[in-house]
Amino acid sequence: MCISDNCDHLYLTTSSDLQDEFARRLIGDSGTFLDIGCGHGRHGSNTFILERLGWTGLMVDKDNDLVNLNRTFRRAECVAADVTRCNWDIILNRREYDYLSFDVDDATTQAVTHFPW
Repeated sequence: MCISDNCDHLYLTTSSDLQDEFARRLIGDSGTFLDIGCGHGRHGSNTFILERLGWTGLMVDKDNDLVNLNRTFRRAECVAADVTRCNWDIILNRREYDYLSFDVDDATTQAVTHFPW
């Protein structure tokens, strides 16, 4: 979806609050993302547009059905995991990321506490 800012510039975004545009402006047109709680990989996604621009990354969600759906149209690796108790060492595999999208709704406190900052 495109939205306008004072009719001077159009932003291409699928995120709800321009998170993708923020990451693109901060890091550029290529980078790596970690999308925790990716949900549907297009609608409301904080990383879909970034991937279309050439970014690479990893998507994580607890819902197996969404993970399988995302694998059909996203290039990024997508894994199913409960981020409140998963083994992050295995999931992250010592990779580094430029942008972290963390959207796990009611599990935020547990997930943030469990994440290996």
